[in-house]
Amino acid sequence: MKNETTRPGAGPASRDLAPPPPSTSTPMRFHVNWSGDGPGAIADPQPAMLVNLAVKLPSPLRVIASWVLFYVLFVIVILLAFPLVRRTNSLAGGLFLSLGLMVLTGMLMGLIPGLQRWRARRKVKRMFPAALELPPEALLRRVQKTRPWLSGKSAFAELMRQLGAHGHRRQVFRVGLGRSLSPVEPIEVDFEPRHLDETDCGFVELEEALACAAADTTPDREQDTRPPRRPPELLHRVWRNVTLKEGRLSLLIFVALFAWVAYGAYQMGRFTPGLLLGTIFLLMRLFSPATGGAWAAKWLVLPQGVILRIPRKETTTDYHLDRMNAVLGLYQLGKAKWQVYAADPMFAFETVATPREVAFLLRAWQSPVTPALRRGSPSAGAVRNEAPVEGLQEPDEPRLHSRMESR
Repeated sequence: MKNETTRPGAGPASRDLAPPPPSTSTPMRFHVNWSGDGPGAIADPQPAMLVNLAVKLPSPLRVIASWVLFYVLFVIVILLAFPLVRRTNSLAGGLFLSLGLMVLTGMLMGLIPGLQRWRARRKVKRMFPAALELPPEALLRRVQKTRPWLSGKSAFAELMRQLGAHGHRRQVFRVGLGRSLSPVEPIEVDFEPRHLDETDCGFVELEEALACAAADTTPDREQDTRPPRRPPELLHRVWRNVTLKEGRLSLLIFVALFAWVAYGAYQMGRFTPGLLLGTIFLLMRLFSPATGGAWAAKWLVLPQGVILRIPRKETTTDYHLDRMNAVLGLYQLGKAKWQVYAADPMFAFETVATPREVAFLLRAWQSPVTPALRRGSPSAGAVRNEAPVEGLQEPDEPRLHSRMESR
C-alpha cells in the first residue's frame, strides 16, 4: 500500500474565474446550526491536510465467488432438508421445517460478517486516545492493516467517528485505488449550496460552468469546451441507483432469476405470487433512492463544507460541517462507488456517492473561498426557514448516522 500526504497550502495558485450562473432550481432557504466558531468566524483559505492511502479493491472474480458461495450454501440447505421433509407426515410441517432451515442458514451467513464488523470497531476504539499521538498517515495505515476479514468499511467508519469525537479537524482521509487518488483542484469561486447528486440540475450546471471557466483560463490545453452530453434524466437516475446499491453484477443476477420466475409463470399461464414479489423488488432496485428515502438527511455542498438537511416531523434542521471544525473521510468501495464520512465533536454522518460526486465534494471542501452563506451576505438568502426550527441537541456521545439516516 502506498501512502501520500498533501500539506496545507500546497494547492494551486488562485485564479480569477467568472462566477458560475445561479442555479435554475428552486431557491433554498436555511436555518443553520453553526458548529465551531459560528457564522461570524473568519474562514481560513488554506486547504485541509489530505492523507491518501492506495489499496486494492476486491476483484470481480472474488465478488462472483461470494455470490456463488451463497447460492451453493442455499442449495445445500435444501438438499439437507429434503430427507427430513419426506419423513414429515404433513405438508405444512415439511414447509415450516424447510423455511426454518433456510432462515437459520441466512442468520449464520449474516452473523459472521456482523461479528467481524463489531471486532473491527472495537479494535479502533481501543486505539484511542493513544492513537492521537500518531501521525495521520501512520494512523490510517495502521487501521487499514489491522481490520479483520469480512469487516468491510467498519474500521474506517469508526476511525472517522473517533477522530471527530476527539476534535480533529482540517484533515481529509482518502482510501482507494491509486488511480482514483488524483490531485485536487479546489473550486475558486463562490456558489449556492448544491445537492450531492450528479443527476440534480444544479449540480450539472455548476460542473459545466466550472469546466468552461477552467478551459478559458488554459488556452494552451487542447480541450473540447462544449458541455458534456447529458443522458436522459430518468436513465441517469436509474444508473446511479443501481451503481450505489449492490452494483450492476448483483442486478444482472437478480434479473436472471426474475426471468426464470417469469418464464415459469408464463408456462403455468397465470400470475404467480413469486412473479409479483419479483416485480416489486425489481422496481425497488431500479427506482428507490440509493441514499435513503424521505427521512434521510440531504447533503448540500458549499465552499469549504457541507450542510446536512435533517428531516423532522414538521420541519427540517440544517446542520453545517466545514473543514475548520470537522474531518472528512472518503472510502472507495468499488470502481463507481464511494463511502463518504463527515464528523465533528457532536455528530458523524455518512452516505454513498459516485466518483463524480466525490470529486466535486473534495474540490469544494478544499476551496479557499468563504461561502456567502457563512459571511451572512444577503445574496445567500435569508438564514432561516419560514417556520422556526429548534437546534440540534448534543447527544450523550457522538453517533454515526446510518446510510438510511443520512444522504
